[in-house]
Amino acid sequence: MLFIFFLIPIIGFSQASSLISYIDTNNVHIGDVLIWTVEIEGDSSDYVFFPLVNIETDSLIIRKQDFITKNKQVFGVKFELIAWDTGSFMTPEYKIHILNSDSTFNYALKSPPVRFNVNSLLLDTVITDFLPIKDPLPVKSIFPIKLTILIIIFMASIVCLLLVGIK
Repeated sequence: MLFIFFLIPIIGFSQASSLISYIDTNNVHIGDVLIWTVEIEGDSSDYVFFPLVNIETDSLIIRKQDFITKNKQVFGVKFELIAWDTGSFMTPEYKIHILNSDSTFNYALKSPPVRFNVNSLLLDTVITDFLPIKDPLPVKSIFPIKLTILIIIFMASIVCLLLVGIK
């Protein structure tokens, strides 16, 4: 009897939806695009809000976000991640909001983190040394000094020719 007393509230308050999170590959190189997908599974009658995320750190950025729809209903979001540092990373924290039928907050689901590795391009090639440093490029000045001096000399010579011509 005690078992039924505890089992009924657990069944009544259990969540009908679950969140899955996966990436297209676990090993990428610096600057490669990694596709991270977060989808909801379960009861499709829930009202789900997928918030947009803006993560831009020194080592990881989200370049693009697209919603995944089926029958004009959003059931997931797809992110394009780019890592700019080597090492082992986890996907960022992402929470979706499950809403009641009147669009009030019911509960939140947090996506499970997915680990991925970012490798350097130098480790995969036979390059053992860096390329030589290039020579510096000439920089154009903001104020054209040479052209200004030539225009002043040209005007002075025209004035001198006119003065000589008049006398």
